[in-house]
Amino acid sequence: MDILERINSRKSTIQTLNRTPLSTLGMIRLMVQTKPSKHLLTFNVMDNPSPYKAILGQE
Repeated sequence: MDILERINSRKSTIQTLNRTPLSTLGMIRLMVQTKPSKHLLTFNVMDNPSPYKAILGQE
C-alpha cells in the first residue's frame, strides 16, 4: 500500500507557526523507532510550503 493511501480523511484545522489557520489533509499513523523502542504515532498531514523540514506528532 502506498503511504499516501494510508492517510485517513479525518481532517482538522490547526494553527501554523505564523498563526494562520490551515486545514489538514487528514491523519496518518506511522511506526517510529527510537532505539531500542518503537512507538506508533499519529501525524497530521498538511500541504503547506514551509522553510522547515520537520515531522511533528503526538503519541
